[in-house]
Amino acid sequence: MKYDLKRHNCFWVYQNKTFGAEFRGGFLWSPQFANGWRPHPGYECMKEVRQGDIIFHSVQSAIVAISRAITYCYSATIPSSEFDEWDRNGWRVDV
Repeated sequence: MKYDLKRHNCFWVYQNKTFGAEFRGGFLWSPQFANGWRPHPGYECMKEVRQGDIIFHSVQSAIVAISRAITYCYSATIPSSEFDEWDRNGWRVDV
């Protein structure tokens, strides 16, 4: 299958602590805001992911997985207790 980069984007995701839960669950999740309800550039970038985009998953600066977005970004609550240090409202992309 030929992949057309003119139609899709590539994203680099720094996951570290949550990689295991997100990899097993087949999703990316981030809070919508940083502490103090301020927008955070990394979290805002989630809204740019489109169906078919390529995701490079990084843990401690090493690529550990490559996936493809199967959904557009959507609003979703915290997926599990492994994410408790962040606000409950977040962004999610299924991969």
